[in-house]
Amino acid sequence: MGLKTKIQSSLFVAKYLKQVNDSYQKLEHKVELTKVQEQEIQDFYVPLVGNKVPTDWH
Repeated sequence: MGLKTKIQSSLFVAKYLKQVNDSYQKLEHKVELTKVQEQEIQDFYVPLVGNKVPTDWH
């Protein structure tokens, strides 16, 4: 992968994450997860990605 492609990919990811964050900030009703629900999410994702994931969108 060339440098130009890496930069474009990085910029795309940054733009996507900003859009996701902006959308989340505009939500009127945010659901609070229980500790058990958060643990179930982490139990699912940690083996897949190797670390904890944000639970804001679950």
